[in-house]
Amino acid sequence: MPVSVKYDRSAGIVRVTGDGYFSHDDEQKAARVAQTAIAQCRAEHNDLKVLIVCASMVQDADVMQSAANREAATTGPRDRVAFLCENSLTKLQASRIFKGEKCQCFLSENAAVTWLLANRETKARAA
Repeated sequence: MPVSVKYDRSAGIVRVTGDGYFSHDDEQKAARVAQTAIAQCRAEHNDLKVLIVCASMVQDADVMQSAANREAATTGPRDRVAFLCENSLTKLQASRIFKGEKCQCFLSENAAVTWLLANRETKARAA
């Protein structure tokens, strides 16, 4: 499964894009590939903003839970992760697993990026 990880320095967002069905190995490989981009984002912004583009169908529940466990263990106090879903069914599945104040699912990239960055300046000044 091809996964693309890019750090968008101008926006301060790590963009992860995957297509197709993920196996447990695919999910672990994507997490390893993302480490450099995650480190760059944290170093430059003192937080992590990740946009995960889910250009695929609904995933296996065990793989989704494994990704949710990884996401929950790696987020800092000012981090946010947005999932951009291809359709409402994918968003519904993702919303059941990826939930909370630091993680949201969207159908619109504009809405996802707006939410990701909404708290960056305010909280950065308070820190």
